[in-house]
Amino acid sequence: MSVTRINMIEFDNETVADARAAEYQKNARKQFPDADLLIAIRTSPTSAMTISVYPNEETAERALEMRAQRMDNEKDVSGWHMEGEISLFDLKQDHCLDGLSG
Repeated sequence: MSVTRINMIEFDNETVADARAAEYQKNARKQFPDADLLIAIRTSPTSAMTISVYPNEETAERALEMRAQRMDNEKDVSGWHMEGEISLFDLKQDHCLDGLSG
């Protein structure tokens, strides 16, 4: 059973948000190598949502430990998360995400 986690993150200011977004784009795959899917969405100048999908609960729990370590080290970031199962995943086959993949 796949596990999907949604994280909402609020940054102290736009400069911090920009830096964290760049860092996540560069390092997310290294930090969460077992994730089947990683998506980051900038929801405002100072906030972001990330969506990650893991193949099973055990893998998702390991990633949650990594997330907790990252959040504990970030003094200018706060956030929360929730998780559940995917009930629909429909990616249009002819859609191209140019410039968005790492």
